[in-house]
Amino acid sequence: MANLSSDTLDLIDNSFNEVYVREQLPGITAVISHRQETIWARSYGFADLNSKKVADLDTIYHLGSVTKIFTAMMLMKLRDVGKLQLNDPLSKYLPEINKVTHLPITLKQLASHRSGLPLMPPIKELSQAMQEFPPSIETLKNMKFPPTEAILDSLSQVQLLFSPGTQISYSNLGIALLAHAMERITGQAYEEYLAEQILYPLGMKHSGFSPTVRDESERAVCYLPFSAPPQAAPFESKMIAGFTPTGALWASTNDMKGFLNFLTNPHKINSSFPLSQNSLREMYQMIAPLSLSRYTESSAVGGIGIGWFLSQVHSHLLA
Repeated sequence: MANLSSDTLDLIDNSFNEVYVREQLPGITAVISHRQETIWARSYGFADLNSKKVADLDTIYHLGSVTKIFTAMMLMKLRDVGKLQLNDPLSKYLPEINKVTHLPITLKQLASHRSGLPLMPPIKELSQAMQEFPPSIETLKNMKFPPTEAILDSLSQVQLLFSPGTQISYSNLGIALLAHAMERITGQAYEEYLAEQILYPLGMKHSGFSPTVRDESERAVCYLPFSAPPQAAPFESKMIAGFTPTGALWASTNDMKGFLNFLTNPHKINSSFPLSQNSLREMYQMIAPLSLSRYTESSAVGGIGIGWFLSQVHSHLLA
């Protein structure tokens, strides 16, 4: 087990507490794990400000775009069991993409944000919110996430930002289309497949999709980003419809600790889980370089993998 000095642990604790106070966050739960052993864990603040329910390792948080990692794992798992190939064109499973372009967009390009598709489809309620940063509470109240059928119908209005595979541009639309293609391949709803084939085999029994996620009483209230003091999000209990695969997963910190253990020691967690070690390593391989200046204050070397944004700090790969 890696041992951290008391001074290092104090520095970690003080850093998290400083962020919690400075950003007026409702609550934080953090864990440091090394080779399946917990080195440090602590919670700050509350899961619910009104009831003063204290945050802890069992609190179930809304993961937002971390959901995309699990969507990418679904892609790799289906490849491992022979249901698809990463370089298959999306049009093979989703011919509706031909409304946008006849250029081949591969499943791998979708998972690595190199498809050329825009952030969101040109649907009015979504477009307005994307133009505001941060969006107002009133805008969020009026924001309606479209079902998959509406997303597919909007494709005739979509324009590529660049030729597929030539650049990187973050695309919720691309991930949503990738997931819907995989639904057609499996004949199963995305949420059901992910729960049965990925979450449960990993022991993530306190994770899932609202409102079906277990232990509803343990869920943290969703608060709006960039709101000080914190304000509850008006859509916290809603599914995000056709964009569920881009950001609707909930998970406890303990479940995410188990997930982290799987990523670092997959053969020791569940030998029957069909995502191979080679596939995990492939997800971390840098496909294309990416400027991190918009995300960090440093000139760190970065890039994109399959589902992961990557950065190289000295000899360490951060994902």
